[in-house]
Amino acid sequence: MDIFNRDEIFDEYFGKILKGVGMDIVNIDEKADFVTEIEAKERIEKFFARFDTLNFKFEKGIGVGEHKRFEASNMIVSELSYEAKPVHISVLSME
Repeated sequence: MDIFNRDEIFDEYFGKILKGVGMDIVNIDEKADFVTEIEAKERIEKFFARFDTLNFKFEKGIGVGEHKRFEASNMIVSELSYEAKPVHISVLSME
């Protein structure tokens, strides 16, 4: 899941995101279980309800801003912010 704060930034990354999704699809098992739209929405809402409780590691961003990262066995979460406002949030499932 990727979230951007402006359409221009999303437009710049959209092609790269599509290529990544395409590579993921190639590796999906045909018997994989898929979630419904309702279940996906519930999972996202539940995740963001606890987003601020994650044990992030903070780093200076490349260029400007601040980068924070959380790693667990099942996911990697990364946020780039500028002046305390998120620019890009990325959540990668490791399952």
